[in-house]
Amino acid sequence: MATSYEEKLEKLKNGAQLLSFSAPALHTAAFSVVFPFVPEGRAGAYHCVEHLFFERAGKRRAPEINAEMTARGSEINGYTAKNYMCFNFVCRKEVFAEQLSLLYSMLTQKEYGEEEEQSVLDVIANEIFEYEFYDNRTADILREAWYDERFTKSVLGTAEDLDLFTEEEIDAARESLFTDGMTIFLAGAFSEEDIGAVPRVKTRLNFRVLQG
Repeated sequence: MATSYEEKLEKLKNGAQLLSFSAPALHTAAFSVVFPFVPEGRAGAYHCVEHLFFERAGKRRAPEINAEMTARGSEINGYTAKNYMCFNFVCRKEVFAEQLSLLYSMLTQKEYGEEEEQSVLDVIANEIFEYEFYDNRTADILREAWYDERFTKSVLGTAEDLDLFTEEEIDAARESLFTDGMTIFLAGAFSEEDIGAVPRVKTRLNFRVLQG
């Protein structure tokens, strides 16, 4: 029996793009969301935001978030590059809606406790130490020759940056992620109901329109 595949590219009501590839023969679904940004402000701010997203999701704290992912056999991964942030996961098709709901709760969380903020700063301080311990300057030197100062600053920031961050700086970095430049990727054995949930969830995010 022939297996049908379908690829779609559509624009959501909030301006974000959704690229989907349906593969019904699979038993899993893969989801990825990319937030482009221009790295204004203090170096490392966006990386702090990425880590904070994993600290709380509504009433759930980091241990509960991790327990949910483990129970579903699917881990939500996140990383920050020079000019974009990405979150992705692969899961069994039966738990896709639940995993998407968890990610939505993480990305819409705005308030964090002092312990959670300090936990993030401690983790990043260790990452900065490891980055400086190993010689990563080759890529930095090349980048400095090609890009302006906004794109040559370290994604991690510096130890001094960590001491100077304010809540206002972190909030501003977070809010600047939610623009119509966001792109969503969905592939695998998802249902029509699953793909319908993506625009519903993402439309509820507080987006602003990118100004040309």
